[in-house]
Amino acid sequence: MTPEEADTRRALLLQSLEVEDGLMTQMAEAIPEGRLAWKPDAAKCRPIGELAIHAARAGRWFMRMVDGLPPPEETAPQPTDRAALLDMIQREQARFIERLGAYAPKKLAEGCAAVGGGFSNIEVLTWQRDHMIHHRAQVGLYLRLMGAPVPSTYGPSGDEEA
Repeated sequence: MTPEEADTRRALLLQSLEVEDGLMTQMAEAIPEGRLAWKPDAAKCRPIGELAIHAARAGRWFMRMVDGLPPPEETAPQPTDRAALLDMIQREQARFIERLGAYAPKKLAEGCAAVGGGFSNIEVLTWQRDHMIHHRAQVGLYLRLMGAPVPSTYGPSGDEEA
């Protein structure tokens, strides 16, 4: 991949993040106040608030891969209420977008050593968006299971018109 191609992919990723980040925020806004600790009755499920912040914070992990650093060892602080959750999500989204914009096109075109060089750095950074979409869908499922209305994303949810 050339630096020019990588830069074009960055522009497309930034454009798609405008939509995807907004949808993540909508999903988090739909979590009823006082229910951030709710989770399905299954051993492997995370609480909904933890799942939402995990989705937003994943960019840190992918940027560290691109930067040749080990995965972050820090435990994410857990939000205490919906306002704190939304603030954390907004900060994480802004941080990822800022850092994505700061990478040189040449760096984006290089193979990512953390994944054996078989994927360019821009491809690895694109996984952040895909990872967020995956977990955003889980948040939507949790909302449905807890009986809360589910916001529309790519089409009607059953609770809202598209």
